[in-house]
Amino acid sequence: MSALRQRCEPRLSKGQSTPVDDVVDSTVNIERTTPRHESDADRRSELRAFLMSRRARLQPTEVGLPTTKRRRTPGLRREEVAQLAGFSVEWYSLFESGSDTRVSEQTIAAVARVLRLSDIELRHLKTLARGPESEMNPSTIVDPVLLAMADAFKSIAIVHDPLINVFYANSAAAAAFGQLNSLYGIRRNFLYTLASNRDVRARIVDPDAIIADFAGTIRIAYCSAPRDSATEALLQALMESSDAFRTTWASHDVTNPTSNRTVQMMSEGKLRTYVIRSLAGDPQTHPGQGCCLWIPYSL
Repeated sequence: MSALRQRCEPRLSKGQSTPVDDVVDSTVNIERTTPRHESDADRRSELRAFLMSRRARLQPTEVGLPTTKRRRTPGLRREEVAQLAGFSVEWYSLFESGSDTRVSEQTIAAVARVLRLSDIELRHLKTLARGPESEMNPSTIVDPVLLAMADAFKSIAIVHDPLINVFYANSAAAAAFGQLNSLYGIRRNFLYTLASNRDVRARIVDPDAIIADFAGTIRIAYCSAPRDSATEALLQALMESSDAFRTTWASHDVTNPTSNRTVQMMSEGKLRTYVIRSLAGDPQTHPGQGCCLWIPYSL
C-alpha cells in the first residue's frame, strides 16, 4: 500500500467495510442523511432576508436620494429601490417576497445595480431568485487531482466539501491543526476546529475573521444544494460555538469560495503570514469540492 493511500484511507464507522480499492475513489466519512430539497418557502425566505440585508446597508445619500427625517428601518426602502431600478413598487415587493420567479437576467441586473452587489452577491441573487442553474449534489468521493495536489504541497493543504468538512488534510495541516483525518461528524468540519480548538485558536491571529469569511462561502453552498439533517446540525453547532459565525450568518453576507485570504499563525516558534488560496475541484464530477493551500508569504 502506498504512503498516500495509507494516509488517505477513509476511516469507516464500526461494521463498515472499505468500499473501494483505490484511494482516489475513497469515500470519506462525512456524515450524510437523506437530503431534503429546498422548498419554495425556504427560497423565498432566503431571498427576502438577503435583499432586506442589502437594502439596509445602503444610505439614501449613497444613491443620490435626499435623507428624510423619519425612517423606521435603516437603509433604503422598497419603494426607493423600485424607483431607482425603474420598477413599480408593487412588482418589487412581489420580487423581494419571492412571489415572482419568472425574472429575466436584465431585471436581476437592475436590482443588483441599485443595491451595488458584488459579482458573488449577484450570482447568489440569481440562485435565490431563479433557483441554482444545476443543483449541487455534493459527492463524498474525493477529487483525485485535489488529493494529489494537497499531498504534494509542502505547506498546509486541506481538501474539503462545500461546507468546509475536511476530506483530507496533509501532513503540514495535521501538524498545525491536529489529526483532522481521524475525526468524525461535526468535529471534522474545519470551521468547527477553528471555533472550538483552543490550541489552534491560540496560534492563529484573529481566527474569527477566517470563520466569518468562510461562513459566507457556506451560505452559498447552503442555498445551492439539497439540505439534510447533518447540514442543519452542523450549522447549529457552528452558531453555538462561534459568535463570528453566528453574526455573519445573520447578516446574510456571502463570499467567493475561491477568494484569497490572508492569515497570520505561529509556526515553529515564529509568526508567519500565509495567503490561503482556494482551488475548485472538477464541477462536473466533484461539485463544490475545493483545496485550501496555505501559501507562506513574506510581507
